[in-house]
Amino acid sequence: MRGKANTQLTAEVAVMLGRTSARRLGESEWLIGWDTRISSEMLAAAFCAGIASAGQTINSLGEIPTAAIAFSSRRRGMPGAMITASHNPYEDNGIKIFGSDGVKLRRDIEVDIQEEMYAGGAAAPRGATGRIRWTSSSDLRREYPDWLIERARGIDASALNIAVDCANGAAYKVGPATLGATGARVRRLACRPDGVNINYECGSTNLGKLRKAVIGHGLDFGLAFDGDADRVLAVDSQGDLIDGDEIIAILAHHRAKTGQLANNGVVVTEWSNLGLLRSLRDSGMEVEVCPVGDKAVADAMDRTGFTVGGEQSGHVILKDLLQVGDGVSTAIELVEAVVSAGLPLREAARSAMRKFPQRTKNVQVASSPAIVVKELESERVTLDASLGEGGRLVLRASGTENVVRVMVEAEDWGALERAQASALDLLKPYMPQMA
Repeated sequence: MRGKANTQLTAEVAVMLGRTSARRLGESEWLIGWDTRISSEMLAAAFCAGIASAGQTINSLGEIPTAAIAFSSRRRGMPGAMITASHNPYEDNGIKIFGSDGVKLRRDIEVDIQEEMYAGGAAAPRGATGRIRWTSSSDLRREYPDWLIERARGIDASALNIAVDCANGAAYKVGPATLGATGARVRRLACRPDGVNINYECGSTNLGKLRKAVIGHGLDFGLAFDGDADRVLAVDSQGDLIDGDEIIAILAHHRAKTGQLANNGVVVTEWSNLGLLRSLRDSGMEVEVCPVGDKAVADAMDRTGFTVGGEQSGHVILKDLLQVGDGVSTAIELVEAVVSAGLPLREAARSAMRKFPQRTKNVQVASSPAIVVKELESERVTLDASLGEGGRLVLRASGTENVVRVMVEAEDWGALERAQASALDLLKPYMPQMA
C-alpha cells in the first residue's frame, strides 16, 4: 500500500490496515520498522494502534531496512510491517506486510485484507487491547545488524577504499557499520536523514554525489542504497554504473566457482540485459526469465529452487539468506566476490558479462497501456524478429500511470536506434494529441 502521506495514505487508513491485518493473520505478536521519512513514525504509530486495538502485541525495531523485518519475522515466527515508500520521494509513504515466515503476503491474503477494509469490517473489537512495545529488547533490535556484521567480519577487504551512499534512508547506520566490518575504509555519504532528504539527489536513484566522491578521492568503487535499502547499485573507480544485472552476473559467477550456486541457476527478468543471459548460459548456468517485479522473481525462485535472482534496478534476492531483497547483504556478497576475484570492480563486471546496447523510454499514451501493448503485439513480434538473436524489443504497460515502457536491445547502436524509432512510430497514434 503506497500513496501520498497523510493525503492518500492517512493515519486512519493505517489504523484500519493494522486492525484488519491483525484479525486476518490471527497472530498474537507482531514486529514493525520504518524508514527515515518524516511521516513514517506517524504511520507506524497508527498501524501499531490498529494492531493493539485488535488485542495483539507489536514490537518496534525503529529505523531499520526492510530486510530487517523479513529477517526477524522469520526468526521470531511473527508477522511484521515496514513503513516505507522505498525509492520514492519523502512526500510518499507505504506499508509492506510480511507473514510470520518472513515473506511478503500472498496476493489472495492481500485481497482479503483490502476487501474487509473496504467493506467496513475493520471496526474495533470489544475487549482487552494489546500492547505496543516502543522500546523492544536490545536482542530483538540487534539481531539483524549483528547477523550482517558477523558475515562481514569473515571478509578481508582491508585493501579497499569504498564510498557508501545510504540515501539518507534506513541503512544510514547499519550500511556503513556492516561494510566497515569487512576491514574496508568506508567514506559515508547521505547518512544524515532529516525526514525530508531521503532519496533526494542521492542514493541509488541519483548517483551523482557517489560518482563525484569515488573519482574525487580516488576510491576503488562506491555503493548506493535506496530509501529502505532493499536494493543496491554500484559505480566503479571511474564513476561508471555497475547495475543490478552486472551485480547478479558477478555474484552468480562467484557462487558457481565456489560451489554455492543452488541448482546451477539464476532468475532474471524480461528487462534484464541480453548480455547477462548470454554470459550465464555460456557458462553452463540455467536461466529462468520472469516478469518484472520482486514478487515475480521470488515466485520464480520458489519454482526453480534457484537462490540467486533479481532485477537491473539493483533489487537482488539471495534466497538462501533471505526471502526478500536486501541491499546490505548484496553489498557484502559483492565485496566478497571482488576480493576473491582479485580484480577491480570494473574488471570483475566486464569479465562477468558483456553489456548489450540497451535503451528504455517511457511513452505517454492516451488510453489503457495494457490495451495498447496488446494491440501492438503482432507488430512488436515482427520488429523483435528483425533484431535477430542479438537483440529484442519489449513493450511493457505501466501499472501506475498511462505509460508504455519501450525497451530495445541490439548488438550495435545503429540497429538499436532504428528499432527504437520504429517502435515509437507504432506508438504515435496512441499518444495524447496536442490541442
